[in-house]
Amino acid sequence: MQALLKLLFISAENLDNPFTETSIIGTMQATDEPCYFHSFGMTENYLIVFEAPLRLNLQSDDFSNLDCLFWKKDTPVFVRILDKRSGKEVEQQFRHAPFFVFHHTNAFEKDGCLVVDYCQFPDPDLHVFDLKNLRRGSLAAQSGGKLSFGSRMVIPIEIEIGNFKAGDDLLDGFEFPRYNLNYNLKPYKFIYGSILLGLPESLCGLIKVNADTGEIITWKRDHKKQIATEPVFIPHPEAKDEDDGD
Repeated sequence: MQALLKLLFISAENLDNPFTETSIIGTMQATDEPCYFHSFGMTENYLIVFEAPLRLNLQSDDFSNLDCLFWKKDTPVFVRILDKRSGKEVEQQFRHAPFFVFHHTNAFEKDGCLVVDYCQFPDPDLHVFDLKNLRRGSLAAQSGGKLSFGSRMVIPIEIEIGNFKAGDDLLDGFEFPRYNLNYNLKPYKFIYGSILLGLPESLCGLIKVNADTGEIITWKRDHKKQIATEPVFIPHPEAKDEDDGD
């Protein structure tokens, strides 16, 4: 029996018991085993779900640790798109080379396409996130394909597939992407993130990426024992530009 992906709307009207106001936006059938989801992309009219090769072992005796998950090698990412207006999955089928996503950034609709920004791990070894391994510096010691990097996927949703520009890899080795929330679901330029996954000899801490030009500005730590984690952008109340704020 295949698993079902149910996408829910949870109202903020009753914060004491929000699940009393829950409704189902739409349902999609999983390709095979259920996979692990941490986040998803959303535009004004669509929900974008990356069905990745990181799968859930339903026969596991312990769902409290990483042993209940397994990486289904050579399985592509199935890009699933749900139309929020109809509650139905779109007819177009999209696949991508294997990767896993913890954090999406922003997503928006432009020129008949869905533009989805996110940070991907091409071949994750989730056990490096064990506390004992983090204390040893296992995560920082990784290199190459093991590190997360910012990516942009452009999905032709209302135009012919030959009439669109593919997305770009934005930057290697950053995570916890944030942006100016005044531009939520809208075209935007600037992504802020942490170089938490970088090598210990590097003092890079936070970055600002211009997704249009690829320009990068880096804030460096004062010493190696500092850690720069998820940044939060606070726009100026009277801002005229997207990156006017702290």
